Amino acid sequence: MDPAQVLRGVLPPFVIAFVLLLAKLRRGGRDDGERGSMGALGALGLGLGTAVGAGFIVGALDPLLHPISMQHKLAWAALAGGLFGVVDQVLGTKSAARIALRTVLRFALPAAFLWWFLASRRVRAWSASEAWMWTSVFAAAIAALSVAIDSGVARRPGFSRPLALCAALAVAAGALVAFRVASYAQIAGSMSAALGGAVAIAFLSPGLSARGLGVPVATFLGSLALAGHYTGGMPAKTALAIFAAPLAAILVDVLGLGAKPKLAGPLRVALACLPGLILIWLTYEPAADSYY
Repeated sequence: MDPAQVLRGVLPPFVIAFVLLLAKLRRGGRDDGERGSMGALGALGLGLGTAVGAGFIVGALDPLLHPISMQHKLAWAALAGGLFGVVDQVLGTKSAARIALRTVLRFALPAAFLWWFLASRRVRAWSASEAWMWTSVFAAAIAALSVAIDSGVARRPGFSRPLALCAALAVAAGALVAFRVASYAQIAGSMSAALGGAVAIAFLSPGLSARGLGVPVATFLGSLALAGHYTGGMPAKTALAIFAAPLAAILVDVLGLGAKPKLAGPLRVALACLPGLILIWLTYEPAADSYY
């Protein structure tokens, strides 16, 4: 793995997310009179940053315009998640109609994307009814995870929650390396780096919450887990643990430890890492020794 290529895949996502979120830093985290949040800019930073990083990883942006391989589709998964997050945050919760539309779109947009994302698997292995069923199941899971993430991070501002998401993506990258799907792992590392930009902004503006990051993270994690399982040979339980890892960090608030920042921050990061690490250890099988 070329270190220069890795750096090009990590540095641009961090810079793009950080620069886009500087507007929130200048405003002191204020967001239309509500508690300050990263909102649409945070979602756009994650999606755009990861897609650009993926372009450097695959060597050029041109292949991404005509995605054939799952590696190229993962770049689109990041960008799509960011755009879905922008729509979600722009709609907001100012009226019952907006809340209803936002709820529908949290399911419908990922479902439409997953239908395209899984198209190659659908043709080879699934009937149309099975494809629609599984696409709906996966989209519902992504919608539920995005709601859980945003609900968790909206309660309290600070950098430990985006840091836990960053750690969850880093463990996902490690899992994909362990199962010898390094190309997917590099793209997971790109989103982890973009989340690093959000962590830096949250550190500089302690009153800013990470609300807005839920949709892009959930969309990308779901696509990553599906890609790792269906095309990378990753066991289903490991893929599920990677996808659900952000939920583990929410246990800190469920247990009432969120009011103790010195304990809560490290605990969130540890819990976000733990499910993936345990299942990597349980399911990893080293490559067979060569006979020659």
